[in-house]
Amino acid sequence: MKKKHSDLPIQKVVTARGSVVSYIEKGEGPPLIIVPGLFQNVNGLRHLIIELSQHFRVICLAVPGSEGSSFLPAYTNEAIGRWVEEALESLGVRKALFVSVSLGAILVVSGIVAFKRVKVLGYVAHEPVTRLTHTRVWWRLLYQTNRLLYERRLGFLSLTMIWVIRFVLAHVFRQGFARALLGTPVRVFPPMGDVLSEQPTDELAVAAAKKVPTLVVLSSERTRGLIEQEQMMRAVGRMSVVGLETLSGAKHFLRREDQRNLARHVVGFARRRRVIL
Repeated sequence: MKKKHSDLPIQKVVTARGSVVSYIEKGEGPPLIIVPGLFQNVNGLRHLIIELSQHFRVICLAVPGSEGSSFLPAYTNEAIGRWVEEALESLGVRKALFVSVSLGAILVVSGIVAFKRVKVLGYVAHEPVTRLTHTRVWWRLLYQTNRLLYERRLGFLSLTMIWVIRFVLAHVFRQGFARALLGTPVRVFPPMGDVLSEQPTDELAVAAAKKVPTLVVLSSERTRGLIEQEQMMRAVGRMSVVGLETLSGAKHFLRREDQRNLARHVVGFARRRRVIL
């Protein structure tokens, strides 16, 4: 896919264990870590990054296995938490404010509970989806179908299938989500499906909110057919949050103005926590 001129440059760093971490960095000041949704392109949050870079040293981490970053040896909550901490240590970050978008909450809460050397100053979670039921079957079906078609030298059918899926997603959900999902390597789907189906991730979200000051920001309009809103709201209800905000007019997938409004909530939270003046 041709890179847009408005995209921010993606950098890479190698951790002590030899893993490659892809990320976007912009701005100066106290470190702020953004973790996008598991199937979201880091440049899909560039407006959020740009707004927050006026106050922070913003680092937006790419999901393991996407955009040039290394695959994890195991996709478990423990491995994910360790990966986040190793990535931050490689970037010289010892303490930071964290922001997650949608399924990015899984990476953040896994990290907050597991961190031993990184201090979390606060956590802002937009639509903190911590689990998706039924995903394991769908991700594995897509992966196995793709694998079988290529084994039988029918790769062109796999490409056609992906085009059809992308077309449907672009019209039913949003084009940005379709691009991000289909830009994710297919072999990430099965292990991520396992993580997304794990019940313990809900418990990690509750534990993380008890451990660090947490602000939850919800979109005012619900997106049907993709996430289980009731499950997310039950998890939020169990979290010990210091505040609950709403993005008026925003859907689950954030547009440019939605990202700017989310940035304002993050800045306000950081000032109340005295992370910035």
